[in-house]
Amino acid sequence: MQISDTIYVQRVQAGDDDAFSELLRRHQRPILNFAQRLLGHTAEAEDAAQETFVRAYRHIADFLINQAGLTRKSAATGAVTLIQWFGGAINLDKHT
Repeated sequence: MQISDTIYVQRVQAGDDDAFSELLRRHQRPILNFAQRLLGHTAEAEDAAQETFVRAYRHIADFLINQAGLTRKSAATGAVTLIQWFGGAINLDKHT
């Protein structure tokens, strides 16, 4: 049985940095792929994905876990949510 993202977030909030490593492992590829499709440049996508995870780590205490837990309907939803939540790691104005 796979441990849920909600459990990992709770563990990170309690100080378990290894739990964040697991979240990163799970979500790095989908977020990088989304950023690459959005930006069209590998280096910019890598920077945006890295910044998204840095901001997620810095603000993990701000995640609210409700009765439904943390859900991820798709990679795009997860990426957009992280990008919006943490102040826009990707500058969309530059790419529109």
